[in-house]
Amino acid sequence: DTLHLTDLLKYELVVIGGESARTDDIGNDLIYGGILDTLCSYLAMGGKMVVFSRWGELGSNPARPLDTVYCEPGTPKQGYLQYFNMDYRVRRLSLFTQTLLNSDLIGAHSLDPAYPELTWDSLATIDHSSPWIEATGIPCPVVAHLVGDAEVLYTYVSRDNSPLTHGKPVAWRYLGDDYQYVFFAVPLSFMNRTEGIAALQAAVSELVSSGPAGTTTIEPDTVDLSGNPPATVDIYLGDFVSGMSAGDVDVAGIRINSSVSPAGTVIIPSKPPFTGEVLQITAPTDSFVATYSDITDTANKGYTVSWTFAGETKRDYALGQVVLIGQDFKAGDANGDGNVNIGDAVYLISYIFRGGPSPQPLEAGDANCNHAINVGDAVYIVNYVFRNGPEPCYP
Repeated sequence: DTLHLTDLLKYELVVIGGESARTDDIGNDLIYGGILDTLCSYLAMGGKMVVFSRWGELGSNPARPLDTVYCEPGTPKQGYLQYFNMDYRVRRLSLFTQTLLNSDLIGAHSLDPAYPELTWDSLATIDHSSPWIEATGIPCPVVAHLVGDAEVLYTYVSRDNSPLTHGKPVAWRYLGDDYQYVFFAVPLSFMNRTEGIAALQAAVSELVSSGPAGTTTIEPDTVDLSGNPPATVDIYLGDFVSGMSAGDVDVAGIRINSSVSPAGTVIIPSKPPFTGEVLQITAPTDSFVATYSDITDTANKGYTVSWTFAGETKRDYALGQVVLIGQDFKAGDANGDGNVNIGDAVYLISYIFRGGPSPQPLEAGDANCNHAINVGDAVYIVNYVFRNGPEPCYP
């Protein structure tokens, strides 16, 4: 409610992120305060925009799971139709009890290789969704019906493969000569942080005049975590923009997935398909994989490399893709129901002290990653579920 068109016109691109759930009854459903008209005016003047949020509802009545919001001309929401290519959207209600938040949105499937797969972060969801202490997915999801020249970027990933939602559009873009935008109808802050950052960077790079400052590739490009994964992965960075070279990179400032520092760097004279010198960056596999949520299947993941050139302060970046083959179990899911909750702690206590059935496989009970199954794992799960403790990891 303090956003003005005169402020927006100073910028080539604006990024709008926020929570707008449960405000449709007042007709102002693009971010709290209702700034849809202002954003549409900015686009009409040739602006560029990235939007991400969540748009659905919470409810306690299973008989009312869906609600359709139409954006036809003459309604307060017609800006969606006129400028964001959205004819209507279907809000999938998230149902809640006193402690449990039920939702079937668990990620978004990318249709563009420049954009990573998005998987929900259960811990972030709990942190953002107080007072609930358990969640099955991201609350307040929607699917969209698109018209015009919009191009779908992501589709809805349903926990239960619901025909009402699975595979329906949840992110799209319009890159016209008159204006441009990328619209995420999913909250990136509820997704795996590395993937959310990479998706936002990919959207920004499409819209601003300067995009990624180099290209990258990784070896091995498929890392099998279920067997004996390599101790390190090598990331190659080259083909820099603006006449820069591998020797211009300040190697002390290199970060992989925003947080991982290299174990070593070396400049090599050439490597196909790059032109000229290439920077070889070696990263510990454990640290690299730890930036992602549990990988329990084969997953195509995006990664980022960021750095500064010597003598500069602006951080540059490059985007890449890697395939991770995960364990066939979820760490901490001792009872094998697909979730990590208090039931797993009870299951472990029964196994350890009362001769109850063992976790299947046994490694699934190693929540604290110390290569042993004991009461410490049950305590670790309790801290994770009730006290926002760290997420169970791979053994």
